[in-house]
Amino acid sequence: MYINELIAESEPDRLVLCPESIGVPGVRLLGRLTYTRAHPPLPPHAHEYSTEICLLARGRQTFTAEGKDFPIRGGDVFVTAPDTWHGTGGTPVEPCVLYWIQLDTRPGSDLLGLPVEDARRLAGHFGEPRTRSFRIPRKTFELCEESMQAALEAAPAFGFGERMPGKSGSAEFAVLRCRILLAQVLLLVADAEFRRIEGSGMSKRMADAVRYMEEHLCDAIPLSELAAVTGLSLPRFKAVFKNTTGSPPGEYLSRLRIERAEELLRGGDRTVTDVAFLFGFSSSQYFSQVYRKFKGHPPGDLIDPKKHPQRRSP
Repeated sequence: MYINELIAESEPDRLVLCPESIGVPGVRLLGRLTYTRAHPPLPPHAHEYSTEICLLARGRQTFTAEGKDFPIRGGDVFVTAPDTWHGTGGTPVEPCVLYWIQLDTRPGSDLLGLPVEDARRLAGHFGEPRTRSFRIPRKTFELCEESMQAALEAAPAFGFGERMPGKSGSAEFAVLRCRILLAQVLLLVADAEFRRIEGSGMSKRMADAVRYMEEHLCDAIPLSELAAVTGLSLPRFKAVFKNTTGSPPGEYLSRLRIERAEELLRGGDRTVTDVAFLFGFSSSQYFSQVYRKFKGHPPGDLIDPKKHPQRRSP
């Protein structure tokens, strides 16, 4: 829903801001998704003269661009070059927490109001004609959220809504803070690309946990059991696993089961109820609820009615 020149969209799980409207040069859009269920695929699109930076804080998603797939997980960034067609390749937008930034990276862009040479260097780096994905520091996502809050704090001074309760201070400082925070975001992303930061791969301990999940998808797996596989305490295991994969271990395990369930249902030899009980779900209804959350449609859609007449579950 369009609100005003700053708030382009505002829904419970989607917020899109236009920072240029409050004096943050070169940042055309700043958005956040907090999806708890799958949404329709992102259709192919391109941004004229703009680089788009998608920062996935939690979840998993596959983007497509230039005929290539870019699977990313929580803790990754996906950068598309200006005028590059990209989308999700027909796959749903999965449950996730995702931030994105659209930058004006044309030569001479007054990016973030930085000194001319600094703006030129940043715009040049992000405006390069190539698409890429890589790991970034977790701090980057906190800075994205803080920059959105700073923009909202400044809004009333520009005639966009009422002052936020409990917030005070100069709008000019809120705008400055937004600029600085976004500059930090861009520097962290650029630095991570140069460094391909340590930890971009999965450690042996976490790989062992994932392998154990994959080998026991049909069994009940307490998180304490997974922690024991890695040799870590339960709190430490949960923290490291989420930091590594972008998802809590329980959610990651559910996703693996749903992926395997989809394969079995597409094979056409099992009903929804068969598959639900195979993977330990208490009922076909609960299985359908979890399946729809990740896939955006009921599992019964995959059942061939000619093979299983009158046996489709919800």
